[in-house]
Amino acid sequence: MPTTFRIDTKLYREAKAVRAGTPVRIRTYRAGEAFPFDDRQLKRIAAREQESHNAHLLKAFPAVLCFLFVLLAGCAGGPGQRKAIALAQRGATENMAFPWNVHKGMLGVRFGMTQKEVTSILGSPSEKLGLTAWQYHRLGFAVLFDEHGRVRSFLAGSNGCDPSQCLTRAFKGVTEKGIKMGSTEAEIVRAYGAPLTKETFSPDLVTLRYGKSGERWGFSLRNGKVSHLYAVVISKAL
Repeated sequence: MPTTFRIDTKLYREAKAVRAGTPVRIRTYRAGEAFPFDDRQLKRIAAREQESHNAHLLKAFPAVLCFLFVLLAGCAGGPGQRKAIALAQRGATENMAFPWNVHKGMLGVRFGMTQKEVTSILGSPSEKLGLTAWQYHRLGFAVLFDEHGRVRSFLAGSNGCDPSQCLTRAFKGVTEKGIKMGSTEAEIVRAYGAPLTKETFSPDLVTLRYGKSGERWGFSLRNGKVSHLYAVVISKAL
């Protein structure tokens, strides 16, 4: 009897277990009929489906970032928020400028590193959201991890519910093309070219988004100046 698989994000791993030449039935999300495929064809289809899945994630990721940063910024108030603000204010006066390559990482932390490796470099975070997001308030940024516990993205500065912009002032990173907190839209466009998308959320809040080859990075400008940056890798092998 042929095996039946549904195409999903786990399919590539499942495909490795299928012996070459074994007839396999594939049922895709877009087609209701099943067709026979061998192992090589199965892997090609799985790769295409994964690319499609990654494209959807890239498109949806800005909304996820916005939601996460609401949590990371400590908008619920209370002692936790007061501690975060105090750490960020301290960082704003003590931190020095440092390079941030949006394609690789910053402060020695690189995409694909494990949580243990991150801790060995940056120390313990000031706040953890489960196993997926670590906030370093004094440094003004957060590190997010994928389901395997490896660095998937960086968020820096303030967005949404941090009217004091304390995280923006604490973050001293400068991208590989010279963009930093306080840079203008004109400076970003000169450095990176026209954005893939430009979204205006309010008269004083605009986001420019860039991306290529499974990467996505972007800049949010409040009152014409960068107050929040992010970088994420979706489909690269980590």
